[in-house]
Amino acid sequence: MNRKIILASASQRRKDLLKKYNYNFSIVPSGVEEISDGVYYKYVPIYNAELKANDISNKYPNDIVIGADTVVELGNKTLGKPNDIEDAIQMVKSLSGKTHSVVTSVCVIIKSISYKIIFSEISDVTFKELTTNDIKAYFKLINPLDKAGAYAAQEYRDMIIDSIDGDIENVIGLPCSKLNIILINLLK
Repeated sequence: MNRKIILASASQRRKDLLKKYNYNFSIVPSGVEEISDGVYYKYVPIYNAELKANDISNKYPNDIVIGADTVVELGNKTLGKPNDIEDAIQMVKSLSGKTHSVVTSVCVIIKSISYKIIFSEISDVTFKELTTNDIKAYFKLINPLDKAGAYAAQEYRDMIIDSIDGDIENVIGLPCSKLNIILINLLK
């Protein structure tokens, strides 16, 4: 059977990352409401990735559906997307001068054959010491409101990030090297 690949995400960053691997895929964003409370913080990205993939796989049961969710973990709490600019400033201030983890969970489903695999990738990111003026200058260059942790590793990272230990694609939002192995095997 010739299965289509569907990315259950409206994220331009995820779309751009998957394009680099030359897959022919469709974008069908999931409309489910992501959770951020009520689940142990380590499970938030896993839960949301599975929620998105399940939603779209119900509509396309014979296709390969990819759901993903990225969160920033600092201490024992997750930072998702900020509510507004003030929230974004506070998020980046909380990351200033510290190392945090970026976790992206990916869920791949083919509902018609009961196939499901979920994995997570973790990268550690260390921020420079940032002033409020540094943060505001950075926000003039990027939109922090649609990004977990209110920052983008793919844009102007030298302004805020000191170092990244791990997969940069994971920090951007889709750990494609692991995903690619799964897709190669599914498309055989």
